[in-house]
Amino acid sequence: MCEQQSASSGRTFEIRPYRSTDCAAMARLFYHTVHTVNLGDYTRLQVDAWADGAPNLSAWDASFRAHLTLVAVRGNQIIGFADLADGTHLQRLYVDAGAQRMGVATALCEKMEAACSTPLLSVDASITARPFFEKRGWKTVRRQTVERHGVRMENFHMVKQVRFGDPPTLWMIGGTMGVGKTTVSRILSHRLLEGSVFLDGDWCWDAHPFLVTEQTRAMVLDNISYLLNNFLRCSAYRHIVFCWVMHEQSIIDAITVRLQSPCRIIPVSLLCSERTLYRRLNADIRAGVRTRDVLERSLSRLPLYLRLNTIPVDTDGLTPLAAAQRLRLLTEP
Repeated sequence: MCEQQSASSGRTFEIRPYRSTDCAAMARLFYHTVHTVNLGDYTRLQVDAWADGAPNLSAWDASFRAHLTLVAVRGNQIIGFADLADGTHLQRLYVDAGAQRMGVATALCEKMEAACSTPLLSVDASITARPFFEKRGWKTVRRQTVERHGVRMENFHMVKQVRFGDPPTLWMIGGTMGVGKTTVSRILSHRLLEGSVFLDGDWCWDAHPFLVTEQTRAMVLDNISYLLNNFLRCSAYRHIVFCWVMHEQSIIDAITVRLQSPCRIIPVSLLCSERTLYRRLNADIRAGVRTRDVLERSLSRLPLYLRLNTIPVDTDGLTPLAAAQRLRLLTEP
């Protein structure tokens, strides 16, 4: 789930999942942030009461591991973090004072909004944080007073509608061996789409020896449809990016007929010239990724994709990122 922010976005930080070794640095960031950012709205006594003294790192670590917790990292320094409790409540969102106005808070908030497991996401915001959430479309539903160590502080219980009933999108990305569908699909899922999950059909049939029979064909289709249906039913994901060879229309139809949840399907076939495919496969063979017998099989399947009821995307002359960006445009109105 690691995501390197693109240079085009102007961001120079990375968002990745929490590790227990991050806990002490996150505690330091929390206390430093509270004592610098929030003094504009609270007295020193109130801020000290908010911080509640020295952190219990073991308790913090247990809490972070129990939640969906993401950290923003620049170089080796943690510059922000956020955690989502029970898939519904944004428990914490803090950004180092020296990293303000870099888009860190926005990036963390977007990730949490995409991961919310219910239509409504909530947060208890301070006076300082309230304007940030309001700009992102959050609404205050309750103003509340919190008392800590005898000090009364104001919080705002805010909510945001993050699901509007739109069905998730299932990307069915096919292509012959060596065309680059796995790499392109990973980039599309991990870098260009929010709230997405990646599934390679080969994971459902990675058997040794690899036997192709009526029984194993039926088995792999059942395996794939089971996973796809589970992902489609999970509201945490808005995009399911599935890639497989899928060189026959009957394969695509056999998968779609097994889907049990409403979804928007974008069927894609990645294409390239024979010369490009030959070059890519030979590079894989030299690297030991593939065996030489794949050349004839893959080249013979290349023309089959022109007969399918899919959207053809020519990858000749494109980097994997450029090809993924071309696919991403298919969702634009």
